[in-house]
Amino acid sequence: MRGRHTIAVVLCLATTTLLACQGFGTRVSRGAVELTDMPSWEEPIARLFDAYCNECHSDTTRNGAPNYFRTDSYEGVGSTMGVARVAELLAERAGDPARPMPPPPAAMMSADELAMLRRWIDNGLPRTVDEALSGTSSGLTGSIGPDVPRCEPGTVAPCACHGGYWGRQTCLADGTYDACGCGDSPGTGDGPPLPDPDPTITGVTLARVHGSVFAPGCAVASCHDAAGSVPPDLANIAGLRDRLLGSSSQAPAVPFITPGDAARSYLYLKTLPDFSQRRVGYGNSMPVDLTTLDDEQRSVLRAWIDEGAQP
Repeated sequence: MRGRHTIAVVLCLATTTLLACQGFGTRVSRGAVELTDMPSWEEPIARLFDAYCNECHSDTTRNGAPNYFRTDSYEGVGSTMGVARVAELLAERAGDPARPMPPPPAAMMSADELAMLRRWIDNGLPRTVDEALSGTSSGLTGSIGPDVPRCEPGTVAPCACHGGYWGRQTCLADGTYDACGCGDSPGTGDGPPLPDPDPTITGVTLARVHGSVFAPGCAVASCHDAAGSVPPDLANIAGLRDRLLGSSSQAPAVPFITPGDAARSYLYLKTLPDFSQRRVGYGNSMPVDLTTLDDEQRSVLRAWIDEGAQP
């Protein structure tokens, strides 16, 4: 059964990918989740996944994470599976140093935390503290079934390192991705840092971004104009934020914007003069004439995204 699980799901794909943000997961050190001999989803397993996984695998997937499971839910929502359906695989990936989950530079679960997770699985995935203490469970298993999506062997997908720098990962013969190659050794590279933000630019609205950045520099004839000749349409402010939550054909796993994180936003990275060094997508920096946008306009775009890309 373990072998079947191994070929079934890829976690935190960068890409997919797996973009190691400060990353993937909110944790930067180990040992913050209190250990218990009788773990339940209610306490503390849900907090364990919140610490390591939910940043990417929750109601809104980030960093190219697969959208057919989420780690902030026990049973799942609709057709999206929850932790109880993929628990065995999650534990396997959380303890795999070759393909760690979460990816560097975020910390992996400690040995004690991982042991507690495995104990929860072995005890039948109890949902509540009472179930854990009584030795009962909700009857769910870690079995994920045969129809879980896999990557196509041989395909290459982008994956994030940190500092707005991206690497590549390859789909292996078993339908899972290898480690993200960020620099000279997989998963360890730093890329060019993002420009320092302008601290004076705050409270940016979509209307300001549209008027001061998109309209003069991007939404011009034969480019990102109202006709949408080059997606996305940046001229029409109606529905603009929703359009930007989608992905470019140049980097299908990377959203145009990732609210709260400009370093994971293709639209912002594309405006930087060193875009080509970041190895995400392809083509040249935009606009074609880089002088069309100045540092202040880029700072406005970044502030809007980092502040949550409010509509």
